[in-house]
Amino acid sequence: MISTCAVIPCFNHGASAGAVARRVLAHGVPVLIVDDGSDAESARALDAIDGVRVLRLERNSGKGAAVMRGLREAQQLGYTHALQIDADGQHATDDVPRFLEKGRARADAIAAPWQAGDALLGLAGDARACPR
Repeated sequence: MISTCAVIPCFNHGASAGAVARRVLAHGVPVLIVDDGSDAESARALDAIDGVRVLRLERNSGKGAAVMRGLREAQQLGYTHALQIDADGQHATDDVPRFLEKGRARADAIAAPWQAGDALLGLAGDARACPR
């Protein structure tokens, strides 16, 4: 059985991370926010978001480290899949249901975004899996 959460790495995007998290939660997807050493104001904003789990890195380690920490936590919590979404709102959370659907259909695939004109979404190895 597939169990998916969203991993949101965050560095000083407390206000926008809250909006992103609420939009993801509206799709029924649990949210893990990885605070990558944000300032006190952003940390307070993250603490105020209802319904999410916030992990803290002591110092800014970069997006890659934050994503990896979130993926490890997701695995430890028993999730089989994770969807990484940026905290600044640049990713379309309306696409979450399509990713979940494609993940259920191709549980062994790794979903990775790529840009082709205005289209952004795809499954590695299958360019037709998530047409825009």
